[in-house]
Amino acid sequence: MNIKIILNGGLKTCCKSYSKEYIHEAVKSWLTDKDVLEVVDVREQAYKLDELAAYAKQFFQENTFPIVYIDDRLIAIGQIPDKNSLFEVSAKLDEYQITREAIYKAAKEYELVPAEQEAEEV
Repeated sequence: MNIKIILNGGLKTCCKSYSKEYIHEAVKSWLTDKDVLEVVDVREQAYKLDELAAYAKQFFQENTFPIVYIDDRLIAIGQIPDKNSLFEVSAKLDEYQITREAIYKAAKEYELVPAEQEAEEV
């Protein structure tokens, strides 16, 4: 399993910020030796978001991060799944990968879709 986590200035909670290195060590402890983990912080190195992540960022801005991929499939935006959820998702990637439609639906639920864009998407 190949896991990629994209951060923007670390992982931020209400009271604390965790570094790229900390996140790498924490998540790596969940994985086997066969698994590959890459943690990228866009504030430390250039990284171009893929089409789906860029689409999500249009709506969710900085709340898009962290972005999580398993085997190049987008599986989480705005959070890192816990260990059990990560393995559940990895076993059923086709069911759990995030789609453009799911991003739009979530953005609409949070009233983040501008009216002019809403008309275009429908």
